[in-house]
Amino acid sequence: MNEWRRTPAEEGCPFLLDSKYHKVLNRILLSLFNDPASEEFRLPVPWKEMGLHNYPAVVGSPMDLSQVRRKLNNSLYQYLHEFFSDLLLIWHNCRTYNTDESAAHYFNLALTMEIKMLHLIRQHLPSEYDLEVIQHQVAALQAQFKAEEQSEEEKEPQQESQATCPVECVAEQ
Repeated sequence: MNEWRRTPAEEGCPFLLDSKYHKVLNRILLSLFNDPASEEFRLPVPWKEMGLHNYPAVVGSPMDLSQVRRKLNNSLYQYLHEFFSDLLLIWHNCRTYNTDESAAHYFNLALTMEIKMLHLIRQHLPSEYDLEVIQHQVAALQAQFKAEEQSEEEKEPQQESQATCPVECVAEQ
């Protein structure tokens, strides 16, 4: 199953999205939207107009802040995890597509926004949720690293890979 679309039960996420959390998520989303670094993430990527014809093949599940806002305003999120999964998907998509050195600016913007999101989580949500989101992020980064490592091994089977996971594992509870 796509790591960005895990069910709350699979993630062990007990945080139902009630009115209290809905207000908090609106504040978090507004903070992200108002950050100047979010400009590239506010609307869907106009890949046709930009001539990025491989974008749909590389990014299987496009997401942007306006879609997150629409889903939140239409009560389409049942759990906090679903909201943050969509935000993580935005940053993940950007980093996945913009791997070339010429696109480092976009890659760095995604990292900046992800760090801001994590800071806002720590600031506005209970500490136990913070831990769950960070564990999910670490697991996703580890999976991404392993996939990249396997891809490199397939491209160059004669070379031995000596890379190690750059993120320490977080023990599951």
